[in-house]
Amino acid sequence: MDIERLSLGPSVRLNRYRLMATATLNAVGHFVAEDCTFNLGDLSVLRTGRDDVVLITVDFLSPGGERSFSGSCVANTDDMLYSVVCATLDAVNRTFEGLRTKEPLEYEIEPG
Repeated sequence: MDIERLSLGPSVRLNRYRLMATATLNAVGHFVAEDCTFNLGDLSVLRTGRDDVVLITVDFLSPGGERSFSGSCVANTDDMLYSVVCATLDAVNRTFEGLRTKEPLEYEIEPG
């Protein structure tokens, strides 16, 4: 899987977050054996009290219908992209219990 090709678009601040969330959803989709799609609904960075929170909504489309899920993560201001990934995974983790995944893949990491 070529991570760099999972999502393309201009890298302005909010769009960069959307690109990272979309890339995360596309990567997760590679491991699902079922006929389904994860689609980014919305992404917001909200101030709550003294913290920023990344809030993601994900639409899950399958032959059984459409469902929406949300995920969140307290923002790590040093690494907002990591916070976006965590919020995205928080949203999709609720769907995995009932999905079949592809056989486990083994990766061999070679020294660079």
